[in-house]
Amino acid sequence: MPDEWLQGGTTEFCEIRRESNLPGKIRRSLARLAATARDRAEERLEPPGARAVQAALEGAELLMYSEIVTGRGQTLARYLPSFAFMAVLPSLGRRRALQVAERAAELLESRPPQ
Repeated sequence: MPDEWLQGGTTEFCEIRRESNLPGKIRRSLARLAATARDRAEERLEPPGARAVQAALEGAELLMYSEIVTGRGQTLARYLPSFAFMAVLPSLGRRRALQVAERAAELLESRPPQ
């Protein structure tokens, strides 16, 4: 699979990785979002852009694990618009990435209380 790095798994996170697969699920969703943005972009990503997406995904995953380890896993949703922005920024540019992030925030606000 050419985009294997999008799926994660390159960094091991000891015990916490076994306890929660939520960050992995979110990373895979962000990877799909990034791949869709890449496919719809007017220009193909050059290697620096692809590395930017990889760094955004790895940073998001690291932050998610950090939140879980420190007992703040319930706050992950507040980061989703920012994660979406960073995942699509290299492909779509700032203006469209902001639109994606705003839509993610709208979807979060409209979800039923848990």
